[in-house]
Amino acid sequence: TWELLVKMSDNALFVALCVGVVLLLHAVIFAPKILFSAAPKADTLGSRRNLHLNRRFQHFSTGIAIIALYHFCTRQIATQASLAGFLFMVSIHLLRRRWDFANRVFLRVCGSVLRPHELTEPPAALFFMAGVFVVTAFFFRHIACLAILNVSIGDPMAAIAGITLGGPKISAHKTWSGTIVGAVLCGFASVAYLMFYTPEFLPSSAAVSSLLLFTIAVAALAELVPAPKGLDDNLTIPIASGALLYIGAHLLNMHFLLV
Repeated sequence: TWELLVKMSDNALFVALCVGVVLLLHAVIFAPKILFSAAPKADTLGSRRNLHLNRRFQHFSTGIAIIALYHFCTRQIATQASLAGFLFMVSIHLLRRRWDFANRVFLRVCGSVLRPHELTEPPAALFFMAGVFVVTAFFFRHIACLAILNVSIGDPMAAIAGITLGGPKISAHKTWSGTIVGAVLCGFASVAYLMFYTPEFLPSSAAVSSLLLFTIAVAALAELVPAPKGLDDNLTIPIASGALLYIGAHLLNMHFLLV
């Protein structure tokens, strides 16, 4: 019983450490805005046509930090930490809705990365953490990390490329140029990740090329999955990526993803 309590205590401390590291990262990102800026108003927040680079960087850096932390802990702890992060975001949103003071504090801290509709609706970060929790809970480590990589790199880069390059649209908020650029970058990032963590399973250039094409296809298809009304693609992209990677790993005998 004592050993079980010690183990539970160690797990709780590591979960708290993981959440704390991500929160510290956000504190560094938001500190200048908190200290030197007033709370934003709706007409000063970034629209979908704005590059909104601080929002993209926050999105990217959070995902990379989570992936890095995942490799220092077990799947169980990673799941608990991501659940804690999701519940934290839910709690913040509920507090915002109940108390105006809490909403003003939230806007002062995070207003620089919000869109106008997020003044009253759940922020994208809540859906992001929900997606992270689902993939860490239901998929193997490498699949979960690649799924988080897709939403952390693909989503912001697709938005930047779509706004910058323009071109034909797939839907109201997605372009072919953005989807292609985001998918290609995700593919190269996924291959780099796997060459670092599983180099023994990529012995030839042919194997690397096949993996690159597979991960590009997964990232593109995940980006194209429509988010149900009221939800966000920060939730659908990692879940769709995880499902496609899992199915593809079985069909293409990429068993190194299933660990």
